[in-house]
Amino acid sequence: MPTEFVVSRQSSPRTVRRARELRRRVACAEVVLWEVLRARRLDGVKFCMQHPVGPYLVEFYAPRFRVAVEIGGPDCCRRALLALHKVMLVRLKEDEVLRDLPGCLRRIRAALEEPLPL
Repeated sequence: MPTEFVVSRQSSPRTVRRARELRRRVACAEVVLWEVLRARRLDGVKFCMQHPVGPYLVEFYAPRFRVAVEIGGPDCCRRALLALHKVMLVRLKEDEVLRDLPGCLRRIRAALEEPLPL
């Protein structure tokens, strides 16, 4: 059985510093998506930005639903590790967020509706 992820307050100081730095330098697509996800604007679900989850920083994370949302290319190692620890990853392309935000939100909502793995 995998050990629990180290999240938030339990993360290393280096990981926390890196998360803070990344929050200051966000890409255009991240800004667009964050405007919809922040402050529980998407169906009342709390999302965190540049959140430490285990050894990784995920761009957006809904802790209650264990759903991570990332914008960018594939990273099968990251996806596999997150799946091993029962975190679902929704990977979006930057141009997809900019041209079809409603479609991206449908994919995120679908992930949030999935039952939590046991």
